[in-house]
Parts: sequence; structure tokens; C-alpha cells
Amino acid sequence: MTRLVITEPATLDIEAIGQDLALKAGDATAARYLGQIQKVCDRFVRFPSSGTPRSKYGKGIRTGYVHPYMIFYRYDVANDVIFVVRVLHSKRNISRDLLQGISMRGRKGEPK
Repeated sequence: MTRLVITEPATLDIEAIGQDLALKAGDATAARYLGQIQKVCDRFVRFPSSGTPRSKYGKGIRTGYVHPYMIFYRYDVANDVIFVVRVLHSKRNISRDLLQGISMRGRKGEPK
């Protein structure tokens, strides 16, 4: 079965999204968005090529979407691993640099 690894930058993005939404819209809204992000990541595990290819952000980068957030991931076919690289607000000025040089390991070096 395909393994899911949430990189440290993506973990920090998700935590920041949850905190921001909790402050601005309440805990229930934050929980709903975080649940939707998890559902999209679960879909990546079941269907690794389901995201939209985004080669302008780097080789093998694909995206999923939980309005207004874009979930950037890479599928390592050889090892059957999905790496969630970043989760960013779609209105942000997203560049290739934001997605490059990210260690393909989970927080504290542990796969998630």
C-alpha cells in the first residue's frame, strides 16, 4: 500500500492553517478544513496520480485543492510513497523555490 509522508514544511503549513482558521472562524471551521485536507491526502494514497500535474513547480509535482488551499505533493513510484511537500493558500505568490530543497521526511525525520 502506498505510504503517505507529510514533510516538515507541510506539517508546519497545516498547523498554521488550523491555528489561523481557529482564531478567525472558530474551532469547528478549522477542524472541518483540516479534515478536508486529510481526505485529499487519503485520496492521493488511493490514487497517486489523481492530482493535477504542476511541472512549473518542479519535476513530478502535483496538486490537490481544498479551497482556498493548494496541497502540493510528489509521488515516488519506485518506493510507492506520496510526499506532501507544502500546503499553501492559493492567493499566495507561489514559486518553484517554495517547493525545492525540502527533505522528503516527516517531522523529526520520521515518516508519517
